[in-house]
Amino acid sequence: MLSKKIHRKGHVSIFFCQKNGFFIFFDTLKLLKKFTSYCRTTKYLKFMLLTFSALSTIILFMFLIRKYFSRNKDHAKNLDVSNQVLLKSSVDHGLEDMGEKLNDLVGIVDKYFEESEIYLNSKLSADLLGSLIKQNPRLIGTAIRYKYGISFRDYINNRRIQYIEDTFIKNNEFHKYSLDYIGEKAGFGTRQGFYIAFKKLKNSTPKEYFDKLVNA
Repeated sequence: MLSKKIHRKGHVSIFFCQKNGFFIFFDTLKLLKKFTSYCRTTKYLKFMLLTFSALSTIILFMFLIRKYFSRNKDHAKNLDVSNQVLLKSSVDHGLEDMGEKLNDLVGIVDKYFEESEIYLNSKLSADLLGSLIKQNPRLIGTAIRYKYGISFRDYINNRRIQYIEDTFIKNNEFHKYSLDYIGEKAGFGTRQGFYIAFKKLKNSTPKEYFDKLVNA
């Protein structure tokens, strides 16, 4: 039979427990302190363990994410390089084919001009020329600019001025004509257009230029 007696001394509570003829003394304050200390230590250890586990999980998660994005970035970079190479190759190949087509078209225009002297027609335009040689008028201007670096209008005027110069040198009868008549004969619709085109190509007026030819 277990019997208890409790005595209080100041702030200390002492339990006297009698069991089987023996007395057991318990200082409850010390037991409480030990128990509290044990609980605090246990909670602290649990908290540290949980914190360590959480930090380890976060670090591992961030490492995996970084590795994943790094791998995808390298893959995307390789794909981007490959796509750029393919695109450049396609563009270069396309430009090369287009360049050949434009040069071929200019060859057609040059040949037609030499054979027909269509440039002597003051009404000549890209649309009219396109209908005569069965080619796209806009593409004609693009082809001429691509090969010669000048506009379709300048190309025609250069042909006209070259015709005047060649004829002036070969045919002395041409010297008797007025410059206005010569310009009109070559396909220039107006005197002003003739002088502007001549100045642009020869950096001289028609009179100054042909006076030099006569006196040469």
